[in-house]
Amino acid sequence: AMGVMLNPSHLLRLLCIGLTGVAECPAQDGWYATIAEAAGRAESPVLRIEALRLAGTCRAALGDDAGAIRCWGAAVETGTETHGAERAVSTFTQAAEALADALTRQGLIAQAAHVRALA
Repeated sequence: AMGVMLNPSHLLRLLCIGLTGVAECPAQDGWYATIAEAAGRAESPVLRIEALRLAGTCRAALGDDAGAIRCWGAAVETGTETHGAERAVSTFTQAAEALADALTRQGLIAQAAHVRALA
């Protein structure tokens, strides 16, 4: 079966609504902050990792590399604290790769290698 493809801003809006219960989210450039905030309160590590990964992706798309690194770092930290099946079905590996790539672009090669070793 073919899935419906949504662009990142639509996914972000859906996550925002799902996590916060607010039908109208802040302006698009503020959605990532709302998602990251809600992700911190999410009880499900899988949901928290995905929300933070997506928030990092959106921050990177907006040119906020430091914000992206913070979000992806929080996703990786959550993933390292998550074990078993939950970690396996999460987007931990994608968050770790995104973080490692961003660290490499910043010249932080040793840190990037450490993150890659975690994934």
